[in-house]
Amino acid sequence: MTYARLMIVGTFMCGALEFDATREQDVLVIGLGGGVINNYLSTMKNQKLNVTVVDIDPVMKEVAEKWYGFEGTPMHRIIIQDGVDFLRDAAERGKKYDVVLIDVSYNIILDFIGPTDEFLREDVIESMRTVIVDTGAVIVNIFADKEVKEKVSKEVRTKSLFYVHSIYSRHFPSCYLLTHSEDDRVLFCSVEENNSWDDNREELYQRYLTVDNALGFLLSSEDQCSTYPLD
Repeated sequence: MTYARLMIVGTFMCGALEFDATREQDVLVIGLGGGVINNYLSTMKNQKLNVTVVDIDPVMKEVAEKWYGFEGTPMHRIIIQDGVDFLRDAAERGKKYDVVLIDVSYNIILDFIGPTDEFLREDVIESMRTVIVDTGAVIVNIFADKEVKEKVSKEVRTKSLFYVHSIYSRHFPSCYLLTHSEDDRVLFCSVEENNSWDDNREELYQRYLTVDNALGFLLSSEDQCSTYPLD
């Protein structure tokens, strides 16, 4: 799952999380899926990551427990709740996270199947902004699988990507799309000014290489990480 590796590396690349840090850092993942991202982050060596996963479907938690060996700990938990409601409640409580990862999708064929429409709403994105610390970021998986590519033109897919980028850019000063393969596109939106790929490419790419090499993901060996052409 290339996108999962890119999102994991990206939490450090974008500067939201500090690599090899001794301090506790808070991670929020909306969308459990197979649990790849949260399981990896919660078991990283030399990191103290407090990981909260939110999913609307209780079956997903049962699958994680039965088939993937998930066991909750004081630093790793799954909460069954609508992600939109969780974000709103967290914002009202004043809860803060270093990074928020959005990994939710439809199971039907659309221009793209993730994120779902709820996570393109202005009020929901504003809730994300509210719960993120001043050095934090939101990372969004924008997913289009092989079947989508076959049924939807590249022009339409590009317009859809630009649409997602433009909505999030209204709430975050530094947003950029990275692509690592024909199917994998990830949106990074930082709270910090001048932290986009265009503004800070050298530093971001160096962090990407450092973390990728340290984790042994081999993303950089494929050398495909680049901004998605929106023009």
